[in-house]
Amino acid sequence: MRFFFDRCLSKRLAHMLAIYEKGSHHIVHLDDDPRFEITTPDVTWMSVLDADNEPPWVVITKDERIAKNKVEREMLRNVSMKFFFLKRQWDQTVQ
Repeated sequence: MRFFFDRCLSKRLAHMLAIYEKGSHHIVHLDDDPRFEITTPDVTWMSVLDADNEPPWVVITKDERIAKNKVEREMLRNVSMKFFFLKRQWDQTVQ
């Protein structure tokens, strides 16, 4: 499987998982993919990843705005990728 972490999640987390899953799964962080700039809009990287779908990417994000933005929500309906939306609080420690 191929997992793609967007900028809402730590590069360190993606790197750690990539090392742990080396040989089993391909894990990439948005900032490590040379096809994208720091200013690349969500719809652009989503479109590029969807075209690169063998096997389809699994996108991991905390960016709930993707599901709320009209254009991006429409994009979600038309891509072959799977999206996992983590709650914003998932990585906060309990005090």
